[in-house]
Amino acid sequence: MSKQKARSCVLVAVVLAFVAGCERAEVGAEKKAVGRTEGPQDMRAQTKGAPSPAADESGIVVVFDEQALEMCRLRERVEQRWNALIKRDFAAAYTYETPAYREENSPERFAAQFGARVSWHMATVKQLRYDRGDEATAAIALNYSFDLPTDEVAQTTSRIREQWVRVDNEWWHRDNRSPLGGGK
Repeated sequence: MSKQKARSCVLVAVVLAFVAGCERAEVGAEKKAVGRTEGPQDMRAQTKGAPSPAADESGIVVVFDEQALEMCRLRERVEQRWNALIKRDFAAAYTYETPAYREENSPERFAAQFGARVSWHMATVKQLRYDRGDEATAAIALNYSFDLPTDEVAQTTSRIREQWVRVDNEWWHRDNRSPLGGGK
């Protein structure tokens, strides 16, 4: 690979990483990118059967892993949805629900399910896992506070799991509380 082609691949990787919300990307001859998760483990460690990196003559780490790029896209969608929920922008959060859910539920109905007693402060994606095909699970650490019947406010952190599904090459939150939320 020429140095010019290698630079082009790196540029493509950086652009893909920026668009996918990843901290970094590395690219090989086939222009497939890999992202980095929060903390010391990178996505290859969470992807079974993922290839090991190898450096080419320019010192660029070559990784062939499209699944890692999909995980970056999924992470971005999960984070964007939770950012909207934290801001209580339910209209924006609604846009992350599956197309089937949105066909059967209005934005007003979606917003009505969230009471005023709970305030979310921070959501951190801890793990992303492919379940099968176009389905994935996101494990999220959620810091929130809620009103107690005694007029006091309690603050806590807990872990939740969310189901996500890829439809038409985009990731959507699957609301398992609704029989329509599970649809694709």
